[in-house]
Amino acid sequence: MKKQEKIYFVVIVSIMIIIVQIPTFAFLKENNDEIKWELVSFGGTHSAAVTSNGELYCWGDNTYGQLGDGTTVKRDRPVKIMENIKSISLGNNHSAAITENGDLYVWGWNNDGQVGNNSIENVCTPIKVLT
Repeated sequence: MKKQEKIYFVVIVSIMIIIVQIPTFAFLKENNDEIKWELVSFGGTHSAAVTSNGELYCWGDNTYGQLGDGTTVKRDRPVKIMENIKSISLGNNHSAAITENGDLYVWGWNNDGQVGNNSIENVCTPIKVLT
């Protein structure tokens, strides 16, 4: 990697870290303990993060149900979606999470069957597609 490419990489990673930290500063649990983020994923117009205790939060555009909160309402703050999550991945307008016990949940835009539920209807809540 060239020196200039390394500098660009460091700048991009730094910006991503700052973006991830913004919700942390403003978002506290009810018991006033600060949330510790472990994982983050960015989709086309929505974002998701998992806390150190496995809670999945999503925010951003929700036109196709990609946040998984049962609505199509845009959220400008993290909304808790699921618990016991160990991995997440976001597509343009769909989302996926793997639980601690290995179950795969998918939701959001499903025009090409990307949710994997034998349908092309959008899905607004996480549905288990593989165990």
